[in-house]
Amino acid sequence: AIKEFRKGADLGEPDSQFIVGLMYALGQGVPQNPKEAFKWYQRSAIQSYSKAQLNLGNAYRDGKGVKRDMVKAVKWFKIAALNGSAKAQYNLAMRYMKGQGVSKDTEQALAWLRKSAALEYPNAEYVIGKFYWKGISVDKDKEEALTWYRKAADSGYAAAQYNLGKLHKNGDGVAKNFEIAVKWYLAAAEQGHRNAQYNLANRYYKGEGTAEDIV
Repeated sequence: AIKEFRKGADLGEPDSQFIVGLMYALGQGVPQNPKEAFKWYQRSAIQSYSKAQLNLGNAYRDGKGVKRDMVKAVKWFKIAALNGSAKAQYNLAMRYMKGQGVSKDTEQALAWLRKSAALEYPNAEYVIGKFYWKGISVDKDKEEALTWYRKAADSGYAAAQYNLGKLHKNGDGVAKNFEIAVKWYLAAAEQGHRNAQYNLANRYYKGEGTAEDIV
């Protein structure tokens, strides 16, 4: 398969260059080679291919195939973000949140999270919920936070599902409801979320929100 994509990549097709880079990154059809992956992502990225721009940012952030460099990571995340990549917008927001490669700025972080959430990226929806829950760059508003948590959870984001389970179990910001807690724990547990699996087992053991189910 790589031969076909390599032809297009050698002809300068950015989508083929990206796929060749991805194959080297994952070791699919070729030996895994992060440096080779980075080279092909770079060729694709300079032709405004947003997925390659995002992956260049990831490579610089993680030090895969290139020396770790947060400033360059931010540069490529911003380019991809302006090119409409929801994941890049989220990754850029996280750099502003943590002050990595850029001065810490929670307002900038929130602005990029909102752009990402507008494209229905669940990770961004969840973090916006956290901003409202904690009152970061916005007035603290648990109702608004829950709205964002539910959006992320409904989109299948396991961390948000687990969080809703925990809030319903403890009656934090919502009425205590073990059945709803179990529903969200189960959704997250099915995706391999370990804390959700533990809490779900606990609910079954205690018979909270479930019929007791102990072998």
